Amino acid sequence: MSSRIWCSCGVLAALAAVVPAASASAVQPADTVLRNGSVLTVDAHDRVAQAVALRRGRIAFVGSDRAVRRYVGKRTKVVDLRGRTAMPGLVDGHAHPLAGGDILDDCDLGNGEATIPELQAAIRACDAATPAKDGDDWLQVSNWNPVGVKPAGTVVSRHDLDAISTTRPIIVSASDGHNDWVNSRALEIAGITDSTPNPSDGEIVRDPDGSARGLLKDGAGGLVTAKIPGKTLDDSLADARRGQQALNASGVTTAVDASAGESTLRTWSTLARRGGLDLRLSSFLRIDNSQSPADAWSYASGLSKRYAAPGLTIKGVKFFLDGVMEYPAQTAALLQPYLVQRDGRWTPGTDRGDLYFAQKPLDALVALFDRKGWRIHMHAIGDRAVRTGLDAVAAARRANHSSPRRLNAAIAHLQLVDPADYGRFRKLGVFADMQLQWGNRDVWTEEALGPFLGRERHQRIYPAKSLIAAGAPFAQGSDWPVDALDPWLELEVANTRTIDPKRGALYRSRQGIPLRTAIRAHTIGAARQLGMQGRIGSLEVGKAADVIVLDRDLLRVPVTKVSDTRVLRTFLGGRTVYADSKAGRATVRLAQERHEPNGRAHQHDRGREQH
Repeated sequence: MSSRIWCSCGVLAALAAVVPAASASAVQPADTVLRNGSVLTVDAHDRVAQAVALRRGRIAFVGSDRAVRRYVGKRTKVVDLRGRTAMPGLVDGHAHPLAGGDILDDCDLGNGEATIPELQAAIRACDAATPAKDGDDWLQVSNWNPVGVKPAGTVVSRHDLDAISTTRPIIVSASDGHNDWVNSRALEIAGITDSTPNPSDGEIVRDPDGSARGLLKDGAGGLVTAKIPGKTLDDSLADARRGQQALNASGVTTAVDASAGESTLRTWSTLARRGGLDLRLSSFLRIDNSQSPADAWSYASGLSKRYAAPGLTIKGVKFFLDGVMEYPAQTAALLQPYLVQRDGRWTPGTDRGDLYFAQKPLDALVALFDRKGWRIHMHAIGDRAVRTGLDAVAAARRANHSSPRRLNAAIAHLQLVDPADYGRFRKLGVFADMQLQWGNRDVWTEEALGPFLGRERHQRIYPAKSLIAAGAPFAQGSDWPVDALDPWLELEVANTRTIDPKRGALYRSRQGIPLRTAIRAHTIGAARQLGMQGRIGSLEVGKAADVIVLDRDLLRVPVTKVSDTRVLRTFLGGRTVYADSKAGRATVRLAQERHEPNGRAHQHDRGREQH
């Protein structure tokens, strides 16, 4: 018998302390029993069992095949796992589920590398497929790769899109979530002229003559998107159903809605009140740099009360501290400047990126929400933004005398962290929430990043192993649909640090983490980040019966095969919300393949989050 199987007499004796001993006749039968498998409990000792019993929405038993027999009654559904894995439902620590459902039926450029004529041809096809009803009918295009415009260094212009239509407004949204490409008609509708000032959290890129080029970075894109008519509630509900179906089919039972606004809350709350929410959802409300603490609290607390619904938690806020690091955006905030090429050499320039919150206003906002008992989530890509976020939490801890053990703050993405700050995550009780599918060698980490950081900084990108070694509380998330919804690829790349063997691994010995550590980050780790570790995140008696069944023994297959994992069944509170089907597999493939023609999307979040 494998030493991994949790069925020793000693362990079963310990289990008896949790479940009082009783005769077979006294035990209430379970609704469902999963047996003969590799049951990953993800408990404090990472024990592996053979069987699990589900009753009335909770875990009734975890242990051996022999001991689970007494939970089998006349009406119990018994599932033979045949050596496959059952484990806790995944907890996605950073996602945008409504936007994910929306993008599944969008006009899509696939995030591939392409020339301007190739991009124009694809957008013309979209235009032909959905003809304009009138001159103000927007053509919205997703998953443009701003790093992959060929030849390298090409910067797109409104004139490229004007060649498709000058009467219909066109917006092409980048897969990184930080760049929008628009035509002249879109600029006109948004009222963007040569004299329009840059917003505080973005840039209107201009030609040498000062005219708006049609490329909008970060918050500047909001000047245009604000003019696009909103969806009807019915349309948004359809997006929500598609989004949660894709999550369930991928094994996700709980997700962070990482940047919600009122329309997003209205959609999820309506779905929940109608009994259609098949997901535990924690929504974090986007707070921008123009809001005072009093205004921010009035806004957030008001929405929380208005849209409260079963299964929907609204007790967190999101701060967007900087942008993205890759060329051409380079809006992530760095401690030291980006490098520039002069006379054939790469030397420090003057640009350190953009920090969207000044320290004192951020300190005040974080201290307020910490004092109110809310959870805090911050987007930080660059090391200066990360330090700013940590400093804000430190200020809140001092002001409120709040304990780091509350673990109520998280910083997401963490592409570059100064080594001096690694230990501060543990000291301050701040979660490191990472999207480790990005930690591989590709055009984003190499061509668009490496030369601009220099070797020393480049060797430190996505420092998962370093943060964990320093004791940082750790979680993982997908950032779907900024990136593909592929949690099994996330788990694999967290260990291998590679997707393309021809390119090799991205500092695997320095920053690769064990598969079991990555699994914990995507289950109990992300549950702790949400303060839900007492209810979900592991298979332990009394917890919610959020369980997924996989098509393989996750711990026995080669780690390079983890990304091929297929989810066979997803239980939410003991209720089946997904069962393997052709339609379900098609949804999973679509969610995984939105961003890359070869079916492996792996660009970074750099997301202007969904409002």
